[in-house]
Amino acid sequence: MEAQNRGAHGERRDVTTPSSDSRDFAGWVPFGVRFEAGGARVDWTWLGERRCVEPFFDQTVAALRAQEDVSKRYRESGAEALEQVGERLAPSGFVYHLSRCGSTLVAQILAALESTVVISEPNVVNALLERSRAGAERAEIVGLLRGAIGALGQKRTARERHYFLKFSSRAIHELALIREAFPDVPWVFLYRDPVEVLAAHVEHSRGRLAPGLAESGLAEGDAAELRQMAPAEFWARALRNCCAAALRFCGDGRSLLVNYEQLPDVVWGGLAQFFGVDFSAEEIEAMRCAARFDAKNPGRVFEGDREQRRAAGAEVREMAERWVMAQYRRLEDKRGRSGPIQEPARI
Repeated sequence: MEAQNRGAHGERRDVTTPSSDSRDFAGWVPFGVRFEAGGARVDWTWLGERRCVEPFFDQTVAALRAQEDVSKRYRESGAEALEQVGERLAPSGFVYHLSRCGSTLVAQILAALESTVVISEPNVVNALLERSRAGAERAEIVGLLRGAIGALGQKRTARERHYFLKFSSRAIHELALIREAFPDVPWVFLYRDPVEVLAAHVEHSRGRLAPGLAESGLAEGDAAELRQMAPAEFWARALRNCCAAALRFCGDGRSLLVNYEQLPDVVWGGLAQFFGVDFSAEEIEAMRCAARFDAKNPGRVFEGDREQRRAAGAEVREMAERWVMAQYRRLEDKRGRSGPIQEPARI
């Protein structure tokens, strides 16, 4: 069945092809935002009925913009157009994470279903959160977040009924701001044994910090000193800050803590229950099949790295114990004391 939406003048139309009406943004999704003297400018690409099945939303955008008809797939507008999109799905749940702890797997499992819209770490949302960190007026960013996240969750086919958004790992620090924009949306924080996470970061850093990390705010301290810091200590401090941010807000009645050890079964089990969504037996089987593949390389069968990570060197273990393990143990304690998962009120 072809999805239909309201045009700029209220008429029904399908969204299989872009509308020529510059005021009609049904089927278009925001992928970027710029701030100019006259206000925010939004970049859009035509999505139509295409599903976002790539591991990250911006990979979907890049694939679309690589096509020959890119000029027909691009628009820009003022922020008011965020309210001119098609029918929206209210977010069923938000996913926050520590990084390198299975969040992409969760997103890919959910994206395997035609009943779900899954948007993973969109740069347009990252840009708004960065704008907030730079000191922008809070009310403006809250409004833009509502508009952008709402526009990303357009319903494009009749089968879509659930909408999940996975934030970047840094977004946990902006949880208060996001909760102000979406106070009723339940959220989950995914985390993992810090030794395993830290080992992955250190391996990826290849002995030095990437340019800009010292100034990123992920770890507190003077930027000049941070630039000289060993990657193991820098990332241990950054992971501590992420865990501490999650601890400040979990237990609010709308949150759920999930350890990497619970994946993948928790997605169609406790996580689905917590988010208040129902999956059929056929959908659960589809999710089980998706869980067999590497989340970031879906064409490859998943091969776990747990034993490799647990074999981390003495420096990684020392930094994890010094900076992160206390927060990790508190998260585990809170998860253990949370009791049976309760379904939140439907929104």
